[in-house]
Amino acid sequence: MPFLRSPAYSRAMPTLPFHAGPLTHSPFFVALLFVFVTALALNTSRHRLRTHVIFGDGGDEPLRRANRAHGNAIEHVTVIAILLVLLELQGVDEAWIVAVGTAALTARALHAAAFIGRIRRIGLVGVVITYSLELLLGFWVAANGLGTMR
Repeated sequence: MPFLRSPAYSRAMPTLPFHAGPLTHSPFFVALLFVFVTALALNTSRHRLRTHVIFGDGGDEPLRRANRAHGNAIEHVTVIAILLVLLELQGVDEAWIVAVGTAALTARALHAAAFIGRIRRIGLVGVVITYSLELLLGFWVAANGLGTMR
């Protein structure tokens, strides 16, 4: 694409201060995480159709749990997905991307199963893994970023 090499494009799109290779592994995990979120959304919709409740939860406990499982997944999956992509862009080894992506999928599945099925113990494991991943990824991406700053 010749326009990508034009001076106007170069000024408008500054280059990254590190070598950003192609994303090879994180898109797979990000896609699976968002398919999982979509499945939770469909579950919430199924409960809404069953109860004929459009807004809120109408006092229906299964609908409330399904809605919270979906909302909670959106809150955490988005953060993890962004940090996972940034980590791969920073050149972290593929094995780490696979390990973190697998842990994220496992954690979110455990947490959602606990929310929907009222199984507190596995939910706690999911919560601990999720918060640990968010902290690990946040500090890891920040530390890598510090290394590229001038």
